[in-house]
Amino acid sequence: MTNPLAKRRYCAITMCRDEDFFLPIWHRYYASQFGAENLFIIDHNSQNATARDILPEAINVITIPFDTPTADKDAQNRKSFDEERWLAISAFAASMLKYYDCVIYNDTDEIYVADHENGLAAYLDTVPEIGTRAGIGIEVYHDIENEPPLDPKQSIFEQRSHFNYKWHISRPGILSHEVELRGNGAMAPVFFDPKLMMLHLRFADHEHLEQRQNLRLEAFDQNRGGQKSRWRLSMLKTLKWVRRFWERSQSDEEFPHVDIIKEFLPDYESIPLRDGSYPRFVEHGMKEIRPRAYFPQI
Repeated sequence: MTNPLAKRRYCAITMCRDEDFFLPIWHRYYASQFGAENLFIIDHNSQNATARDILPEAINVITIPFDTPTADKDAQNRKSFDEERWLAISAFAASMLKYYDCVIYNDTDEIYVADHENGLAAYLDTVPEIGTRAGIGIEVYHDIENEPPLDPKQSIFEQRSHFNYKWHISRPGILSHEVELRGNGAMAPVFFDPKLMMLHLRFADHEHLEQRQNLRLEAFDQNRGGQKSRWRLSMLKTLKWVRRFWERSQSDEEFPHVDIIKEFLPDYESIPLRDGSYPRFVEHGMKEIRPRAYFPQI
């Protein structure tokens, strides 16, 4: 059911391919916030696990039966592959804004959460003008020595205790007007909101990380889209990213994100930032955070 506390109409959109692990997490969370009838899943030619197979209860599923856009049918040009994908997502979001006051887009391994006792919709209802809004990017990690595999049906913050700020995933995906989205930005002024977190779950389960990357490598071998994509990485290179996190020192502070945002983006409250105008993540020494107590609905 639609959140009875919400004053605006909200919907959430994702595009996925063979996402049997993350799609149920995405769907469970956003259904609890906006109602399952207001979720839209774009299945991009899944071969191993379609959205319908994964979530037979899903109400709105759209299937694209092709891997590649017309601009790059041989999937050799990563730039055109990504650009056409984001143009398609932007156009679909714009169409939904004819009926909804606010559209939220995430990849399937991402979710927006709000520092508000009644959740995301209730918080966004307190914002006078949503515009093109970004949450602060947080990468979630799996401590394989001390934490069990992630249970998609249980709270993420009850199972994971290691997190890291990432500027380059502080993506704008909460929209109240038409805008052309990009992978890490938008062709419009972007407002950063420290009350919003954009959780990236890619590294939240080590076993699934390996399975997912191996499936992607198989897709590349079959010429199934974006042959020049940076995601065509070996597991060795992928795990280097994980090791970099564990090599950093851990903060003893409990949740200093507002202070950190003010330090690195002192004008974030008054000045909208354009795509590419804010510093990307380059070893700023951003502190690890522990947000489990702040977002009990996740």
